[in-house]
Amino acid sequence: MTAVPEVSDGLLPGGGPVLIVDDEPLIRHYLEEVLVAAGYAVKCMETAREALDFCRSTTPAAVLTDLVMPDQDGIEFIRGLRHAGITAPIIAMSGGGRVQPTVYLDVAVRLGASAALQKPFSNAELLRVLAEQIAAA
Repeated sequence: MTAVPEVSDGLLPGGGPVLIVDDEPLIRHYLEEVLVAAGYAVKCMETAREALDFCRSTTPAAVLTDLVMPDQDGIEFIRGLRHAGITAPIIAMSGGGRVQPTVYLDVAVRLGASAALQKPFSNAELLRVLAEQIAAA
């Protein structure tokens, strides 16, 4: 099992929280519970637009984003983060949409995501990938 980076005053070594971006309230809440229980500081956002604004003023330790969202899809969001100079690890998540989830996830990685998780994924897989990405940043 990969160790969670040490948290100090609720923030990770990079200074910011793990940002969760998903339009589904139940998914946001569940992911938040898993990460908080593992010792991470977390900030949740419903839309990619509000998350991009947040990232312009606060550097997250990592970004966990859905790819299929109504206001702006995750691919556009990832490109926007990278264009804005945000270098935090980005973990793309998708269960699909109009195409197979692996297609979305492959495109996300080619356009700037650091890693990808296909829904549904286990808590252990989420925590392992997140810890690896933060450690590599």
